[in-house]
Amino acid sequence: MRGSGDVAHARLKFEEQLSNVEYIKFVNFMCSTSKENSWRSLDLSSCDRPILGTWDDHDYNWQDGDKRMPTKEEQKQLFLDAIGVPAHSPRRNKGRGLYWRHTLNEGVSGREIDVLLLDERFDRDTKPCHTRRDFCKFTNPRKTKYMWCKDFLEGGADGTGSCCKKDDLYWHGWCKLPQNRANPAWDQFCNPKSSSYGFADGNSKIFDKNSTDEALSWSVTDQVDDANDSSVLCEILGPQQRKWLKHELESSKAALKLVVSGSPLISNPTEVVCSQARKKHPAAYCKCYDDFDCFQPAQRNLLHMFTTAPGCVVVLTGDFHFSDIKVMASGLTNNTAVPAPCEGFRIDTVGLRPNGACDFVSGPAFGVIEVDWLTSPPIARLQIRGGGGQLLLEQKLPLDTCIPAA
Repeated sequence: MRGSGDVAHARLKFEEQLSNVEYIKFVNFMCSTSKENSWRSLDLSSCDRPILGTWDDHDYNWQDGDKRMPTKEEQKQLFLDAIGVPAHSPRRNKGRGLYWRHTLNEGVSGREIDVLLLDERFDRDTKPCHTRRDFCKFTNPRKTKYMWCKDFLEGGADGTGSCCKKDDLYWHGWCKLPQNRANPAWDQFCNPKSSSYGFADGNSKIFDKNSTDEALSWSVTDQVDDANDSSVLCEILGPQQRKWLKHELESSKAALKLVVSGSPLISNPTEVVCSQARKKHPAAYCKCYDDFDCFQPAQRNLLHMFTTAPGCVVVLTGDFHFSDIKVMASGLTNNTAVPAPCEGFRIDTVGLRPNGACDFVSGPAFGVIEVDWLTSPPIARLQIRGGGGQLLLEQKLPLDTCIPAA
């Protein structure tokens, strides 16, 4: 992507958006005090109608970007400036992403809503090696759009590729061997449902250095990316943010928790042709895009956090250029139009759309969540509305139906 990591370029793009007449109207509607004071000097999260936000790759200023971007600290400050985060906010602290919790209706007993904003770029690993290895082998590295493949396969500190190797080594390797289930470290390395999953200190060892089997001759310290990396999986959130999120979910008293994710949590985990067959090369297949489907251990660990949390968890995701509602819980009722046919990545192959695989909105749309606290039980209405405000999709979620999984 042209301009990736260029702070001056990012500043111009943000300024263009902030000067947009329609955006200024939006801020004035959300924040009544913006008429008396310059809204750029306000904490927009404290407006009458709070403005909250996190970023994805284009806001981060790098297409499919990850933790390696050298200007990520500067990019973070620009983004937080743009969405009205105060200069003293801990979100601006160096060395951490911009993840945050904001409570709506704070102090109103029984009606609080926790909004958990995730940062899925600042500490994101490169894609796991297996997700693009075949694709990159069959591309022409001299073409500009495929130059990243040379780095993916041959870059990195050791010249063996910048791709993340931990999922191949542990999740698809050591964890698949039946004899290793008895190892004391199995939960730590292989069980996303375990409270200890995903972390290893510098002394943790699951491989026998004295083994004659070369495949079992590594230790954790040989495989982590750097001395500060205690993770044993390819990360989207990073260890620090995972610990934070687990704590926030478990300690929250809110009946409804809204988790804001820039990347789709579950999209379409089936193989698609991502490189057509040529005379000398077969077709290459990819099982994911730039989403959690590429990072399966991290995805399963995150889903487990949600299903074991008290209260109801609703995940708001971005990136894909269409709108839908996916349901992973029973007890919901729906009101929606009959879906039209669809194909490709828009099909829901997992079966989470209540009205079928093609139950989505392709045109301009936005999401709305309305909570009726006066009904018994309270009901959250999850809606997709068209550009003119018309209701296109709706799911009703009674807030007493969310029971934490064991």
